Amino acid sequence: MPGRTPPGGRPPVARRAGFTLFELLVVMAIIAILLMLLLPAVGAWREKAKRTVCAAQLRQLYIAHTHYASDNNGLMAPAMPSQESVGGYGGAGTIWRVFAPLPKWSGIGLLYYWKYLPDLKIGYCPSSTCPNIGYDNPMDGFNGGTTPPGASAWIQTSYHQRATLSPGYHSPNIRWHPAGTALMADDWSFDYGSAYSWSAVDWTHKDGYNVLYLGGYCKYLKDPGHDIPAYVASVGVSSTKNNWPGVEQVWRNKFDLPAGS
Repeated sequence: MPGRTPPGGRPPVARRAGFTLFELLVVMAIIAILLMLLLPAVGAWREKAKRTVCAAQLRQLYIAHTHYASDNNGLMAPAMPSQESVGGYGGAGTIWRVFAPLPKWSGIGLLYYWKYLPDLKIGYCPSSTCPNIGYDNPMDGFNGGTTPPGASAWIQTSYHQRATLSPGYHSPNIRWHPAGTALMADDWSFDYGSAYSWSAVDWTHKDGYNVLYLGGYCKYLKDPGHDIPAYVASVGVSSTKNNWPGVEQVWRNKFDLPAGS
C-alpha cells in the first residue's frame, strides 16, 4: 500500500524534477555557441534587406527625375555645380545650402522643392548611419540645424548624384545619354573624411554600392576590397566640392556600364 516501507527495505525516495548546475551550464554554453554562429548570418540578412530598400528608394528617385525631365527637355534635376563660373560649392550629395550666389536647391532637393518628390527621407540609405545628419527630420541638415546657429548651412543626402556629365547643364539627359549611364549611387567620395569617420558618411554598404542608371534599373556594384575608394584617392578626389574633373573620371571609369551591357 502507498506509504508503507517494503519488507526489509528503506522507504522510497522521491526524485526532484529539475536540472543540475552542470546541466544548466552545458545548455547555456550550447545556446551561446549557436548564437555566435547565427549572429553573422542575421547581420548579413539585415544588411541584405537594407540594400533592397536602398535600391527601391533609388528607383523612386528615378521616377521623380523622369517626371522632372518630361517638363525640362529630358534633363534630370541638376546637381552641383550648377554654375561653374561662380565656383561650385556643395558636394554631389548636397541638396540644399545657404551659400550665395548659387541656388539653394539642387539634385533631389530640387525635386522635393518642385514637388516631384513627396519626402526627402527617400534620399537617405537605410545603411547610412552618419550621426551628423538628421535622418528623422532631413530638413535639419548637418548638426541638427546648428551650422550656422539656428539654421542649416546645408542638407546632405546619403546618395551622390552625377553633376558633371553635360557641359553647361551638369546633369544627364534621358534623351541623349545611353541607358548604362550612372545617375546616382551610394556615397563614395569621402567628402567629410577630415572631420568625420569614413564609415559614418561614405561607403555605407561596406562591400559595394547600389548604382542607379538611366533606364531606371539599379545594380549592386560589388567592391569588397574597396578598390573604388583607392581609385577615388588616386585621382585626387578628397571632396566632390573641389575636383569636378576627377569626380567625372570616377563616374565614367568605375560606375558607367560598358556599351551594350
